[in-house]
Amino acid sequence: MKNSRRKKIILISSISLLFGIASFILGFLLPESSNYILSGIFCGIGAGISAPSLFYLMSNALLSDSTIEKLSEKKQIEKNDERNVKIREKTSYICYRIIFYCIILATIVLSFIKVDMIVRYIMISLIIIHIILELIVGCYYSKRM
Repeated sequence: MKNSRRKKIILISSISLLFGIASFILGFLLPESSNYILSGIFCGIGAGISAPSLFYLMSNALLSDSTIEKLSEKKQIEKNDERNVKIREKTSYICYRIIFYCIILATIVLSFIKVDMIVRYIMISLIIIHIILELIVGCYYSKRM
């Protein structure tokens, strides 16, 4: 059962690696008169598909079944450890707050550079939605916990 799953992962990784490399090469081989954006898109897609595919291919081809099982058990224990859960929650909250302040800063900058009103309204509505959701979720968890 596990061997067939492993073979599927190796097959899918190999196919996606070949597709990624072909896409990357196609991005470089597009003629000069072609759009540079299209060339960059092909190169980006190729690199984005090739890297994880190569990682999965190497990890599944080089490691034995017992090593993979031990690593997955250790990873599961680390994932469910209370300390690690709290660290993930704290870092998520801090990153979330930083992104929120970046959205506010972007809204202010967009208003100074006279961007279309629709874009500014969308940014302001995102800020308002964020504040309302934070209040609703905060009330929900304060009653639940």
